[in-house]
Parts: sequence; C-alpha cells; structure tokens
Amino acid sequence: MEKYSYNSAIDFFEIDPTALSDGLAYAEKNGYTALRIRCLNHNVGERYILDFSDFADRLFVRKLIIGNCFLIKKILNVDALYTLRNLEYLSIDQPIKLDLLQFSNLKTLYFTGDNKLKNIEALINLRDLLMTSTTHQDLTHLENLRNLETLRICGGRITSLKGIEAFRNLERLDLLYCRKLIDVDSISKLANLKKLHIEKCVQLANFSFLQGNQTIRNLFVEKITNLGFISSMSNLEKFSFWNCIDGNLEPLIHIPCRIYFYPNKRHYSHTLEQINKMRITNGLTS
Repeated sequence: MEKYSYNSAIDFFEIDPTALSDGLAYAEKNGYTALRIRCLNHNVGERYILDFSDFADRLFVRKLIIGNCFLIKKILNVDALYTLRNLEYLSIDQPIKLDLLQFSNLKTLYFTGDNKLKNIEALINLRDLLMTSTTHQDLTHLENLRNLETLRICGGRITSLKGIEAFRNLERLDLLYCRKLIDVDSISKLANLKKLHIEKCVQLANFSFLQGNQTIRNLFVEKITNLGFISSMSNLEKFSFWNCIDGNLEPLIHIPCRIYFYPNKRHYSHTLEQINKMRITNGLTS
C-alpha cells in the first residue's frame, strides 16, 4: 500500500488519508511544504476516518489541498488545522466545517460548497479565490476582500455580481457554469480588470455594458448577441468567442487585437480566414 509520494506535475507532496502521521513526518523531514491529501490506493468506495490531529503545530505547511477522490466516514480534530499559522494556500473539496477566521494569512482559497464554511469575509489578505457551487446569490458577503486579484466562480446559486465593485484590485474574473447568473453590470465598475472569461452562463449574451471599457486586455465570451461594442474597447489585446447570435462579424475587421472564434457558422457574415486576410490588408495583425 502506497502511503505518500511526490507529484511533480503539480509540485505537491501527496499523502494517503490513512497515512497522515507518517506522511507529515516525512514531508517535514524532507522539506515538502505543499501537501495534498489524496487517496493513493484503489479504494472501491471505501469511507475513511479523516483525523487531522497530526497537523497540530506543523508550521512548515504552507499549502494544503484536501481532495475529493475519497469518501469520508468521520472527521476528527479539525481544530488542529487552525494551528497552521503559516498556511497561505488552502483548497477544500470535501464537506468540512471550518472557521476561516482562523486562517488569517491565507492568500489563496479554493472551495467546493460553502455551506460549512464561515467567516470567509475575514480573509482580508486573500488574493486568489475560486468558489464552486456557492450558496450565495450575490457577492455582498465578500465586500471585505478588497485585496482580491483573481476571482473565479463556478456554478452555484449566484444570480448577481452585486458587491464585486468592492474588489478594486481585481485583475481577472472567470464565470463558469453560472446558469442562474443574470446581472453582471457591476463588472463595468472594476477599474483594474484585465482578463474576463465567461463560459456556460446560459442567461448571459448581452455585453453592451462593456461599451467603452478601457481596462480589459483579454476577453472570452462563449455566446454574444452582437459585436457592436467591441470597437470601443481600445486596449483589448485578445478576443475570443464561440457563438455570435446576429452573425455580423464586420466589426472584427477593424480592431487591432488578436481574434479567434470557432466554428465558422453558416449565418456568419465572414469566416475567420476572410477576416484575417482583410485585417492584413488593413495593416492589422491577423
């Protein structure tokens, strides 16, 4: 049975949930500061008792991933995690009840489901946040996270981005599979946003709120009503999409940024190849 191993692909030392004591001791002795709890053996649906007691005062731990590739029967001694005073990176893919107030040094937080997490608003040093399956309908509960630079939201009940305007340092925003999301106008209030990615958000297609945006450099939208606003985004460097509903791609001929779309649909006014040739003729980069 494998107890632990180093995963060079992600630069994390992986420990089987049955071998936390041995794995932590080995990691500390050999200078591994990034740890991932992951089932390393064929378990066929086995449920594990996850006892965190061996994490007590392990100050060498700076990054921790609690993976979702195993089932949990019981969780013990969660308080031991609160002694990880140097923890800067935490990823939780399991339903573990945590008081995030105890992780004041966190700069990166990834989680799936937030119904067992409390005091996320206390993480004022957070720079990178990935929320999967959030139960909140907007972002007003996160307004204290004013140092956020990257925010990714995947799925969940969110319907509005109200509150996002508080993230004055936000540079990247990804919205993925947010099927209930309808109100994103607050994006226009983000003075430092450089990258915007919107995918599988079925109720979003009108992006006229981006008219005149001068901050975004990289834009991807899966589905878009029309491209009437695109020429007003003078600092755009890269633009990609999958589906333009009205089919009029003529605005792409006149913008200097890199463009890409797929596939070439029948109702489109131009193919990507035609647009690139015309852009070259106009002295623009293809």
